[in-house]
Order: sequence, then C-alpha cells, then structure tokens
Amino acid sequence: MLPALLTAILATLAPSPNMPATAAGSDLDLCIKGDADVRIAACTRVLGGEYGTGSTCLAHNNRALGYVLIGEYDKALPDLNKVVVECHDSDASYFNRGVVYVKTGNFDHAISDFNATLETMPNLYWAMIDRAEARLYKHDYPHAMADLARAFRLTKTDWSAYAVRCEARAFMGVELDAALQDCQGLIESDQPPQVRGTALGFRALIEYRRGEGRKALDDLDEANTSNPGESVFLYARGLVKRSLGDGAGADSDVRAAAAINPHMGEVFAAYGLN
Repeated sequence: MLPALLTAILATLAPSPNMPATAAGSDLDLCIKGDADVRIAACTRVLGGEYGTGSTCLAHNNRALGYVLIGEYDKALPDLNKVVVECHDSDASYFNRGVVYVKTGNFDHAISDFNATLETMPNLYWAMIDRAEARLYKHDYPHAMADLARAFRLTKTDWSAYAVRCEARAFMGVELDAALQDCQGLIESDQPPQVRGTALGFRALIEYRRGEGRKALDDLDEANTSNPGESVFLYARGLVKRSLGDGAGADSDVRAAAAINPHMGEVFAAYGLN
C-alpha cells in the first residue's frame, strides 16, 4: 500500500527529510501541512525561492506527497528521484520512491528500493508490507506472504498489513473467508475514508470471484472515489462492469488504469482474473 501516509495515503510516505523550522502560514508551513493542491503550490514556490538546501529537499519530498494524495504518481517520481540523488536521506527516500514505483507498475525497481530501505532499517514493517504488494503483482505469492508474516511479527495494528493480506488472498483465490475477515475488520472499524475505500476495493475482488458483481461494483465505486488514481481499483471495476454487460464503462476504466500502470492487466490475468 504505501508508507507512512499514516494518514491514509495508502502509499505510505515517510517523514520529510531535513525539515527546518517554519512560521505558521508561510510557504514552508503550507508545503508541510497543506492539503494536496495547496501543498503542491506552496512547495513549488519554495523551490523557486531562496530557502536553503534543507528546504529544497523538504519541498521536493512534500510536493511528491501532494501528487500521491491526488493519484498523480508520474508527477511525484521526478521529485522523489531528486530526493534520492541529492538529499542523502536514503532510508526515507528509497522507501517513498518504492511506493510510487509500485503504483506505476515498476515492480522490480520498487523491490530494489524496498530492499535498500530494509538493509539499513531492517524492522521497518511498512517496507515489508509494500514489498509484499510489489511481489504479489509479480505473481510471487509465496514471498509476498512471507513478507506479510514478517511484518505481522512486528505489528498487529497497522491497517495496511491487513489490507494487503486481504488483497493477496483475494488475488490468489485462496482462504477467501480469512481474506474477507481482514477486509471486513477495516471496513467496520473507525478508519479514514481512504482506508475504508481500500478495504472495500479488495473485498470487491472476493465478491467478483464469488459471482457477486453488483456488490463488487458498489464497493469499487467507493474505492475509486476515496482513492483516486489507484489502477488496481480502476482495472477491477472495468472487469466487473464487463461482467455486468457495461462494455463502454469497462473499456473506460481499463484505459484509465493502463494510463497509470500499464502492467495492471497482466497482474489480473496472472491470477486468472480477466
């Protein structure tokens, strides 16, 4: 899912590097705390000003987070590349970039970045969870589940571990009752909309496998509303729409998914979901 977006960006981005002190309401302050559009604009102004190297790294990192929040992963990647190359904050920057690589279909690059993160932070369970998802998308279910088992030894409370375990079992078509329990627990708990939407999206995969297309469509509509730019939910909704006879709607969703992640169709096909 992603890193610490401990807010819910299922993308999970870690803390900003080299964060300087800021005055409330300043461009630096808005770059750190603003909503996505405000954050992007403020960080862009910081990058155009004379705030120093520490602020430049912060601005690239936080502008990337702003783009992730609105599902524009392709725009986040250049900023994260800058952080990796120029800001010497390898633990966070490799992890953050790995998250975006997963979202854009660069699974091998994602795994490499998560490996680099875990070399220096071996107990960072977010990296294990996100590496599990990258491995799942490469049709490496055994190693994905091994990563999740390792993460669960370190945390029993992180929502993304339950979400990705639900996702993995739903894709594989195994232990579907256990998968449903993981997703249902998130849906019924007090979670932010993005987290609830993620769980609904993965529950929809189980419903689709069980021939419950109408239920799956309702879940995926909410998943796509609360998580814009998530190719897995767009592609899944396309499959469901096609099964329900909405060919035009299916084609639109599949094209939108492919524009974000050109490999998502291969992921679904590898698990017999087509």
